[in-house]
Amino acid sequence: MLITNATIFTNSQSRPWIEDGAVYIEDGDIVEVGEKEDIEKKYRYEKKNESLILNAKGHLLMPGMVNLHTHLCNSLMRGLNLNDSDPLVSDRISKRSRWKYDKTLDLESVYYSALVGAIESVKSGVTMVFDHHSSPNAIKDSLNSIYSAVSSVGIRASLSYEISDRSGKQKAIESIEENAAFRVKTSNLPNDMIHSMIGLNSSFTVSDDTIKEIRKVIPDKEIDFHINLAEGVEDNKDSYLRYGMSVANRLARCGILNSNTIAAHCVNLNDEDKDVLAMKNTIIVHNPESDMRNAIGKTDIKGLLGRGLTVGLGDAGFGYNMFQQLRISYLLYSDWKKEISQFFSKTISSMLLKNNYSAVFRLTGIPLGKIEEGYKADLVILDYPSPTPVESGNFIEHLITAGGIKSKVDYTIINGKIVVREGKVVTVSEEEIFETTRVLSQRILSYM
Repeated sequence: MLITNATIFTNSQSRPWIEDGAVYIEDGDIVEVGEKEDIEKKYRYEKKNESLILNAKGHLLMPGMVNLHTHLCNSLMRGLNLNDSDPLVSDRISKRSRWKYDKTLDLESVYYSALVGAIESVKSGVTMVFDHHSSPNAIKDSLNSIYSAVSSVGIRASLSYEISDRSGKQKAIESIEENAAFRVKTSNLPNDMIHSMIGLNSSFTVSDDTIKEIRKVIPDKEIDFHINLAEGVEDNKDSYLRYGMSVANRLARCGILNSNTIAAHCVNLNDEDKDVLAMKNTIIVHNPESDMRNAIGKTDIKGLLGRGLTVGLGDAGFGYNMFQQLRISYLLYSDWKKEISQFFSKTISSMLLKNNYSAVFRLTGIPLGKIEEGYKADLVILDYPSPTPVESGNFIEHLITAGGIKSKVDYTIINGKIVVREGKVVTVSEEEIFETTRVLSQRILSYM
């Protein structure tokens, strides 16, 4: 495939911006990127087949985005009236809404909710998701159902099931077995489109005995864990009460925290927790909109980055639009610190445009996030008709202030294949899927 006539944000230090450029792709990889005339001349035989040429004139080409923590199954929560009058906001949302919703999911709704989440992700320019799933009454084969859905859409995915004691010991064991079985399956797959991790809900819902059971079923010394950490105040309250130590210390003692662990949220941490996370080099994921919606506080991004931690960006199933998460994170942090500076824009944007990709490489070995030779051809073509010039020096400001939310994703290309063309998903029928999910959502509501 040849993409030509594009303004290219390569996200590469050596040459971050090409005004009139082209990219040649073969077998899912970027072979070469450069000036339009040079690339077209070198790969001119491609012009014999017009279907393999994308003319991106007037458009911006950039790397596809990664959502480092999401819940694809949340896509069918939209519009459901889950509110009540309980004043304990974080308790209400976790125990009475999300957890109650999770219990309504069967394998059919798991599959279709994942389809919707994947569709909305690729239409927003997201090319890889790290999904953290829960369906206590449909545990077995739930990850296979999600795998089938994301594969149909064509998005890269890392999948995990949230192990938890909240539905009883037997369900916890079934959750461990589901993770273990899917881990074996992904290790034998012939491509790098699907990855697996071992999911944990939150520390306060997972006992030491359950963690010992994980080690028994999966005895590997190094395990990639994906856990909610200190999302609310419950984790540290429970940890001090039951174990006499902070939540990060407790998880470190149990062998959960390591350099291949994703710790999502990390809102209600104390300094001791942050130091432990830094010592273990754990990957942190900030989820600004979800945290705001749940009224649980703000992640200390500066404090975590200052300790040398990789802090990435996710959405925790809140909208599947990483442009939006980037903008909200910037605004939230500026308001919190009562300060406006270029430091914030560079720091916040690096979470999406640098740290997410480095986390992917650390966990999977897949080179994403740059438009240069040897990287995977996971790309997004944006229609962004800006009233002011867009160039290398101000691109990040455009992206934060307007570029993301005001631009239209015309094309999403994953592993060298077109998944979104002219704003429409081409791999599955969005209309047919939504017809089904409207019925499923009503069934879900009737169970709640």
